[in-house]
Amino acid sequence: MTNGASRRVIEKCGFQFTGQDLSPSAYFRTVVAIDRFSLDRRTWESLRRWQPVRIGEDRDGAPPPDPEPGVGLRAAS
Repeated sequence: MTNGASRRVIEKCGFQFTGQDLSPSAYFRTVVAIDRFSLDRRTWESLRRWQPVRIGEDRDGAPPPDPEPGVGLRAAS
């Protein structure tokens, strides 16, 4: 059984699928197939430096200027 949602999350975090393996499971009391993933150091460092885009701020972190009065507003009908 594969959890597709969890797999997508770890792949979006930069992990790369490296293959499948067998591992003992205490819960199922048998050997189960598992997916193996790895994250190389270069990818980790790149993701660590990444800064999310903040909506409403320019590159210096300043908020956008206030709009001119009446600009972009619709008259109530």
